Amino acid sequence: MEDNSRLAFIDFIKGLAVIFMMFQHLGIWFWDIPWDKITNILTDFPLYMAVNATGGFSAPAFIVCAGFGAFYFNEKFNSKLKFIKRGMVLLVFGYMMNFLVPSWFTPGSWYVLQLLGFCMIISPVLFVIKKKEFLFILTLFILILTIYIQYVLKTPSQYSSQRMGDYKMPGGVFRLIFAEGHFPVLPWTIFFITGMITADFYKKGQSRNILMTAIASLIISCTILAAGYVIKFSNPEIARFFNAGTSFYPLYPVMLFFLISLVLFSIYALSFIKFKPENVIVLTGRLSLTIFILHVVIFKQGLNLIGKYKYFNVQISFILMSLVVSIFILIAFLWSKKNFRFSFEWLLRKFS
Repeated sequence: MEDNSRLAFIDFIKGLAVIFMMFQHLGIWFWDIPWDKITNILTDFPLYMAVNATGGFSAPAFIVCAGFGAFYFNEKFNSKLKFIKRGMVLLVFGYMMNFLVPSWFTPGSWYVLQLLGFCMIISPVLFVIKKKEFLFILTLFILILTIYIQYVLKTPSQYSSQRMGDYKMPGGVFRLIFAEGHFPVLPWTIFFITGMITADFYKKGQSRNILMTAIASLIISCTILAAGYVIKFSNPEIARFFNAGTSFYPLYPVMLFFLISLVLFSIYALSFIKFKPENVIVLTGRLSLTIFILHVVIFKQGLNLIGKYKYFNVQISFILMSLVVSIFILIAFLWSKKNFRFSFEWLLRKFS
């Protein structure tokens, strides 16, 4: 068993996640092609789009890993105050990004850092629930509540970043936080709880349970999808909850369980590998918060400011995307020599 203070395979997964996220984001931000004809893009540029699609792993992996890390954080400190302080700092980072990147976010946007901050703040309550069975029941309740709220709000089957930041809709910021933001509490908290359950399995040496949970999630995903084909729902507002969906926005049960299975299969497989602390992907994972913030601010907002957003052809975009990702990996390697001093991770530790 590895040292509880640093689980290299979790850092490795976080490293992969932030690399895949950069591929997805930069692949869109550099390329000058309009994305409204996605089918044509998929068939005409399969390799580019395959690389871009890896980003779908990123947010679920980050959130599951955050729940995994929260479990060990609780084991080490057992301090409600530390969780609350850490959550508040993440919320500050998230809302700071809202103001630094107005080309993407509004003051009311609820993105992944806000979600992680919220999850950290409620972690002490979740840790009161000792039995994993109760946590599974809680995730089921969250899922049912999500479906009910999306049905009542008539949440569109797909919506834009502008709508996800529109805090002037009925319900205001609370609608974004809990239902229709980028990563709303309902249902994305399920990934965090899944990470906590998985960490408990890992700590007790019950890796087989991680695998079984992954398989069960995949079976549930396929079953819901199959039911959508077999049962002919007359109400399209009900039928859509049996579809896979085309994106995270909104996240339907089929995709939710599939993504959970994907992350858990990764955790199960990689937990058997003894990664060296100096592994560059591990180091990238240790700097993932900083890389996440910097790449969004520099390239999403920066390209808009200099008039180079969605400006380059596919070949140049691929080269630039690969170059930027390589530079960030190099930065992580070099910064590790200074123990990531003054990074956002360092600030998070200092303030919490």
